[in-house]
Amino acid sequence: MFARLHRPFAAQVLIALGLGIALGLVARQMRPVADGTPNWLTSTLQTIGSTFVALLRVIVVPLIVTAIIVSVANLNQVSNAARLAGQTLLRFAITALIAVSIGIGLGLLTQPGRNSSVDAAAAAVPQTTGSWWDFLLGLVPASFLGLQTSADADQVCFSDDYDAADDEIAQALLEHVER
Repeated sequence: MFARLHRPFAAQVLIALGLGIALGLVARQMRPVADGTPNWLTSTLQTIGSTFVALLRVIVVPLIVTAIIVSVANLNQVSNAARLAGQTLLRFAITALIAVSIGIGLGLLTQPGRNSSVDAAAAAVPQTTGSWWDFLLGLVPASFLGLQTSADADQVCFSDDYDAADDEIAQALLEHVER
């Protein structure tokens, strides 16, 4: 039974891409809820997408470091190591330039956020912040070492002996991080 369901990886990626585009178009047509918040499909797709991107950011650094270590370990002749390193850096720079050019071009072409339903009043500081779901999403690190700082007040833990001095320290810390 499972043999018939197995598809090549490229086919799985193309199916997922088509499904993502279709769901995105459906979510765009659904419009926001009456109180102005995004509909359930938009929220779900945004959560899945941001978590996926965060996990990709986590895996990039170890993959690059591992590839470099394996490449250096597999060098048979040290005499051509400098030439190989130069070619590798040149190819990396060309690939990065192509990727950045494609990203900028697509951004200019599609103008993401142009049809956003957010107005200036909705962009103000919210009265309430965070939920358990936001807390769980905050547990996904932004990088391999998890060293990226964040000014999310949701992640500040308060103890029983919380006082005004702690509030001043936390506020000063948040202001410093936001700069």
